[in-house]
Amino acid sequence: MSPGETMPGFRSDHGWVLAVLLCLSPAAVWADQAPASSEVSIQKMAFHPATLTVRVGTTVTWQNNEAGATYHAVASDEAGAFMSADFFPGERWSHTFTTPGTYPYHCTPHENRMKGTIVVEP
Repeated sequence: MSPGETMPGFRSDHGWVLAVLLCLSPAAVWADQAPASSEVSIQKMAFHPATLTVRVGTTVTWQNNEAGATYHAVASDEAGAFMSADFFPGERWSHTFTTPGTYPYHCTPHENRMKGTIVVEP
């Protein structure tokens, strides 16, 4: 075939549609399989957002954004569900949620003042 010719039974105006579909399909499949992530900022002695809703498989990262030298630690109110070590401004800690449910948590050094909730949906 010479340039500009089309295959018998193949309309040339459908070629670009096929090319676009072939290019987009792998990206769409990959996006569905990519791990999700979300962040909770810690600043001014509070979790932002205080309540975060995510899907199963999401990795939540708590980022200490305090201006001073205040350290924090994140712990589930349910013993053993998750707990971090202390982390200082500029540091972060992550946990991946694999089971649906509601997970109230607190900052262990500031337990009475800093509370949050992660809601994990299927």
